[in-house]
Amino acid sequence: MKSLNMGFHCVHSDEDIAFAKQWIKFAQKDLLSAQKLLLPPDTQLEACVYHCQQAAEKAVKALLALHGRDIPMKHDIGLLISAARGIDVDLQRFLADASTITEYAVDYRYPMFDVEALKLQEVEYAMKYATDLVDLIQRTISGAS
Repeated sequence: MKSLNMGFHCVHSDEDIAFAKQWIKFAQKDLLSAQKLLLPPDTQLEACVYHCQQAAEKAVKALLALHGRDIPMKHDIGLLISAARGIDVDLQRFLADASTITEYAVDYRYPMFDVEALKLQEVEYAMKYATDLVDLIQRTISGAS
């Protein structure tokens, strides 16, 4: 079911809210996985950034679901943010680094990529990016309920 835009206030269907909550729950699970993968003694930076990318991707898909939009089955966070244009949530600050975070969907997951080149600073940034995006969209969904 589609959300109705009533002036400045958007009325969301119960189905859209429920579907968005499912997506954001998966995003939160990916964030939790990323956090656990940073813990010693089995720190896995490459797996951590993958889960950060997945959390960011699923968070934007949650926002699309909330607004009854089609959800592209793509990993490209920039494309997903573009699909959210016109939704009253400021995702602009996430667009600049979307391509870097998107790369983590594939890079470092396979032996042809230089896993050793991945720096802790990059991982920490990916974690902050994903956490901020998931938190923003979680608050948006909570406000719609």
